[in-house]
Amino acid sequence: MATLNASRSAKIAAGAAALSLAITACGSAAKPAGSNTGPSTAPQQSGGGLPPGAPIKIALISPLTGPTSFLGEGDVQGLTLAVDDVNAQGGIDGHKIQLIVKNYGTSTNQAITDLYAVNGQGVLAVMGPVDDFVAEAFGPIANRLGIPTLIPSLSPSVVIPPEHYVFEDVPLPQYWAVPLVQWMKYKGIKRFAVAWDTTDAFGVDGVPAMVKLAKQDGIQVVGEYKFQVNTTDFSSILAQLKQTNAQVFSVWGPGVAEVILTKQFMADGLNKQMQLMMGGTQCLSQYTQPLGNLANGIVLDCNDADLGTYLPPTTPFTNMVLKFAREFQAKYGTQPPQFAVDAYAGGQILFTAMKQAKALTRNDIADAMNHLSILTVDGNYHYTPTQHGSVSDVNNIAMVRIENGKFVPTNWEVKYRFPNLPR
Repeated sequence: MATLNASRSAKIAAGAAALSLAITACGSAAKPAGSNTGPSTAPQQSGGGLPPGAPIKIALISPLTGPTSFLGEGDVQGLTLAVDDVNAQGGIDGHKIQLIVKNYGTSTNQAITDLYAVNGQGVLAVMGPVDDFVAEAFGPIANRLGIPTLIPSLSPSVVIPPEHYVFEDVPLPQYWAVPLVQWMKYKGIKRFAVAWDTTDAFGVDGVPAMVKLAKQDGIQVVGEYKFQVNTTDFSSILAQLKQTNAQVFSVWGPGVAEVILTKQFMADGLNKQMQLMMGGTQCLSQYTQPLGNLANGIVLDCNDADLGTYLPPTTPFTNMVLKFAREFQAKYGTQPPQFAVDAYAGGQILFTAMKQAKALTRNDIADAMNHLSILTVDGNYHYTPTQHGSVSDVNNIAMVRIENGKFVPTNWEVKYRFPNLPR
């Protein structure tokens, strides 16, 4: 963003650049040899697209039940708002958007069943799934079916190597590590411990990047702990954590387990010994509300859009985010959670591709997606035939703290990005 000073922007850019080779290497090994960049069995559509007045059917395949259901709730909220915005403007070429929502309940088999079902209903595009392990199985099938698919997942293997119909729109885990380390350096932190959910790419890919960047800045990792999305007892991890001299405890994971961990962390009094720091997957009310006042003072990195009206209206991006935040607040009565931001950005991407497509067919929409540059509430995206990944600007990730259930800028954000913002 334009409000970043040169020093911080350069440091973050350097940190992101240092990770790029690791990201590529990680993703490149994730798909088998022979995986193609274009469809070999995709159905071909002909004609000029939809009949006059027919709706544009799109599908959201998301977890609305199960341990990651709060991610699905954000998906529905964000994409619904994006659909409402387009339809309020008359739709696309006279066609209103019709949203079909499917709940896969974190089951890979159900997600794939849902994909085949909406394919039979003639959808022109699909968004989902958000769970990384589901997305990795889902993407190749969506590509074979020839459905333009935008996946709000954090797994590099979904889009490396690129498949013609499959795209991502969430900043990769490695990028989320950069502000966390920069904040620790700013605070003079020398030692930290980290725990992550081993069932999700957010921590699996993000933690090694965080550790590497921290070591480069002279920050030592003094404890590394693993858990799973369904873990409910963290006593063993916390007992080990107590024996360290960590100044920060960084937690990476996308599920309700992080709420449980936070409560147990506070009950053990560890908040008096060290700072608790969460990741962007907890930028949502489903994390803050169950904790109440216990959440006060926790720091985490979120997308700029999660700050909502705390952002100063100084650039086209912040003006876009402020409009989105006001609309979200009016419709849902809360700050936009991270996954709603991602879903709304996904809607912006899909609907812009539809507007730019030669005709409203799957093939033409996918072709437009392969040559799309767009500013969204998640940041800038530049898709090409060889780049289908989440290339949002790392400068659009903010360090925030929780204060009475709200996400507010940390002093670090105020100093480097928003110097005129009241403290």
